[in-house]
Amino acid sequence: MTGKLTKSQSKYIKSLQQKKVRDLNKQFVVEGVKLVRDLLNHSGIVDYLVYTGDNEDYAFAFPERAFHTSPKELAMISSLKTPNKILAVCNQGLPFDSKRARVFGQLDFSKSIIALDEISDPGNLGTILRLADWFGIKQIVCAPGSVDVFNPKVVQATMGAIFRVNVQTMPLVDLIDSAPSEMKAYLADMEGENLYTAEVSSPFILVMGSEGHGVSAEIRKLVPSVISIPQFGGGESLNVAVSTGIILSEFCRKLG
Repeated sequence: MTGKLTKSQSKYIKSLQQKKVRDLNKQFVVEGVKLVRDLLNHSGIVDYLVYTGDNEDYAFAFPERAFHTSPKELAMISSLKTPNKILAVCNQGLPFDSKRARVFGQLDFSKSIIALDEISDPGNLGTILRLADWFGIKQIVCAPGSVDVFNPKVVQATMGAIFRVNVQTMPLVDLIDSAPSEMKAYLADMEGENLYTAEVSSPFILVMGSEGHGVSAEIRKLVPSVISIPQFGGGESLNVAVSTGIILSEFCRKLG
């Protein structure tokens, strides 16, 4: 059974574009057929679904939690410039009801971790989640001051990886101090050992810096192993997401 979206629900969904509202209610919005299709494997985090007339098949997947609306109304509450035909209001911090379930509030130091030092661009963070998912890295730690992982632009850029990668926020100093001694941390920088000749061990922590300032001096003091992507042509620097992809590819190649 489905119902019609109410005005109060519309207002609330629109308000979830604000971080303070997301933080207060521990909810976020997922938009688009592709991402909602991924949610079918993680239905435990879905509070309710909003759809237009030609997406009733998805509504049947969430009985008692689906609400119909018009394309015009959906466009008014969407965060996208070109609104899609379906969205879901989801809960933050609930364990997923799938074989790929993740445990929130914990880090598994037997598995590798990507540590991000105040990444501010939503597209970059979303792409890094997507890269982590592709290369089998299921844990990301963001330093305080990073863009919110539940920002609508981040969610869209992950292309569903947000449902499969455990993202937490904590000071990177605490992360590095908590890691066991046998877990080596690597810091990416313009000046460091050649990525393609450096030795790599697993599990690892890969520290990537912000787009504008790189890795903070405080973290640099804690991570002596610095690696660099060699430059073969022109250009001042690489985008942080591009750099992350190159490094993960080489790490995975070396580690098999």
